[in-house]
Amino acid sequence: IKKLNEDLSKTEVLLQQAQKKAVQSEVMEYGNFFGNEARKNEITAKINRGLMFGSVILTGALSVIFLREIKFISAEGLTFFENILLTINAQNILIKFVLLSLGGYLIAHFSKVHSTEKNLYNLNIQRQNALNSHKQILDSVVATESENEKEVRNAILLELTRAIFANHETGYLKGYKDDPGPSNQIIEITKTLTK
Repeated sequence: IKKLNEDLSKTEVLLQQAQKKAVQSEVMEYGNFFGNEARKNEITAKINRGLMFGSVILTGALSVIFLREIKFISAEGLTFFENILLTINAQNILIKFVLLSLGGYLIAHFSKVHSTEKNLYNLNIQRQNALNSHKQILDSVVATESENEKEVRNAILLELTRAIFANHETGYLKGYKDDPGPSNQIIEITKTLTK
């Protein structure tokens, strides 16, 4: 019986070590996932920033070229309004306006995509940091071997969930509200279960 108890305690220690390694491996896997997503967001943001600046340069160059070519045509016997219509038709001003509007649209589009990708980059970096912090905190809780280790671990996991899924203001999206995320739902479910 004594030998069996020793073997059982050794088995429990090995099981705890295996669980710690599994948790660490999973934390690393998700941390790497968020890091990879952040790198993808950063690359896409850089590409869109370059496209945005290219669109600004192209639109500016077209504006200078188009505005230098516009000359007001004044024909005798026509009213001021008719002269304006004649100028617009003779010099294809509407086509030039559409091209400049398209340039403005491209600038706005690439700017918005850049802001969105930078926002996602920051959120994924925050998630990766939350996972890394969770690993360090969880290791310190396990190292203390306190009586209420399971409750502390569950509280840490709840805070980790809140930290990962909370959408924090990053400064890249205007009017971006902090969404409470699913952690509040988890809290509400546990409250209703305990009642």
